[in-house]
Amino acid sequence: MDAKTRQAFLRAFDELAPKLYRFSLLKTSSKELSEDLVSQTFLKTLQYLQNGNEIKAFSVFLYQVLKNLITDHWRSKSRQNISLEKFPDDIFADDRQSPEKMINKIEFKRIMEAVNKLPEDQKEIIHWRFVDGFSIKEIAKLSDKKSSAVYVSIYKGVRQLKKYFNV
Repeated sequence: MDAKTRQAFLRAFDELAPKLYRFSLLKTSSKELSEDLVSQTFLKTLQYLQNGNEIKAFSVFLYQVLKNLITDHWRSKSRQNISLEKFPDDIFADDRQSPEKMINKIEFKRIMEAVNKLPEDQKEIIHWRFVDGFSIKEIAKLSDKKSSAVYVSIYKGVRQLKKYFNV
């Protein structure tokens, strides 16, 4: 791998690792699994580059690799579902939280409940646009849709969220 490609990879890691982690966390709800999946994403990408392949748009490529890994994980028969009922009631309690933090968590939970009611493709597009700040063109590449379809999906998703919050 040449120095230019190495620099591009390192820059992509610095810029995109937190975004990929948030996206994975949204899809898996597991910090540990998200960390593993993001690590695997960069490892697979590095291997791809070391095999002499070229990547034109790191953001699109990395998100696609991560999406594939998440899909593979959910298809895997080796995953185990653990019921929340098995945990003690107070495991998620944090007595040291300020009222503001608690309100923010409650609002965040309400927002996530609303977003989770959207169709899967709309949920991803909304996340990429408003959380990760991707352009319509980048989202079109990530989702294999035309830019106009991305605009429509964003419009419909935002409209649904407004209905949920009576705005």
